[in-house]
Amino acid sequence: MPSWPKTDKFNLKANFIDATQSRNLASAKLVADAAAVTPIADPTVESHLAKTSNFGQMEGFPIEVYFDGAYNGLYTCNTKKDDVVLGLDANEEGSAAISVLDNVAAPSSQLLKDPTAKLDNVAYADELHDTPDPELIANWSKWLNFLNNSSDEDFKNKLSSYIDVKSAINVYLFGIMSREYDYNTKSVLYLTWNNGKYFYLVPYDLDSNWGQSADGKIEGNPTEDDKWRFATETSTKTDGLFINNASWSKLFERMYNLFMPEIKEQYTYLRSNVWQTDRLLNAYRDFMNGIPQEAYQKDQELWPQIPSVTTNTYEQLHQVIVQRSNQMDKWIKTK
Repeated sequence: MPSWPKTDKFNLKANFIDATQSRNLASAKLVADAAAVTPIADPTVESHLAKTSNFGQMEGFPIEVYFDGAYNGLYTCNTKKDDVVLGLDANEEGSAAISVLDNVAAPSSQLLKDPTAKLDNVAYADELHDTPDPELIANWSKWLNFLNNSSDEDFKNKLSSYIDVKSAINVYLFGIMSREYDYNTKSVLYLTWNNGKYFYLVPYDLDSNWGQSADGKIEGNPTEDDKWRFATETSTKTDGLFINNASWSKLFERMYNLFMPEIKEQYTYLRSNVWQTDRLLNAYRDFMNGIPQEAYQKDQELWPQIPSVTTNTYEQLHQVIVQRSNQMDKWIKTK
């Protein structure tokens, strides 16, 4: 695409768990829309992200793939998670993108709850370099220590010196609004241009949301009387519906407790423009309208294992987005 950054790296993504093919890229567009209207606090971060075509989010379009003349199904041709797309330069000192690894042996590191966990390619990794810079390793440890051990007063007053707070709020809000499956663990990248002295957060891999689980099952939308999987023993039913993070990400747990006025303000702002319900709906509708019905049928005939083909439809997305938006509006007023 003419607006994409100049690169020779792309992904052919088989959106196998999502029969609509739309969630990953349409969600990325909505996240980018939020970033576009949210001021970036640090001038250095702003100067780099402003050069990207989509504020560090993936872009793409639907295609049909053939191997040696044999049809292989529907894919999307996507930009790749690399330095150019993220507004970074792997050859520039201080540039890095920290990812949270699926560390089964130490799950607390996924939740940023272990201040002793290291940037060691076991708990966390630098997406741009096989061997992280020693200064980056030290600064990541300082961040984890601050996150876990600072007083409430220090956390409130000094968080903005470690991260772009509004970028974290946007990640949190889209995560709970869309019921994104792993927004609070491994689907967040921490971008830095100064070796980890300061981070800007972007979500990544957005194909498990709006009532679709990580295995492609459609779970529907929780009602006001339901407790769903993120509820805790001490949660009210309302908090259970919208994730109070009492037992989840340390960052979002502390922000929930100490930054709720800022979270409410940002939610109200986004809902008044780029996250209006009709804009949420149109992001998925427009993407799906770019794929002929015959192409969907052809793909599903080739791959009958695709989950939820009869229930994972635009109608399902429409219903859950409308219901969820109304629930979120009610919930945010109670905080």
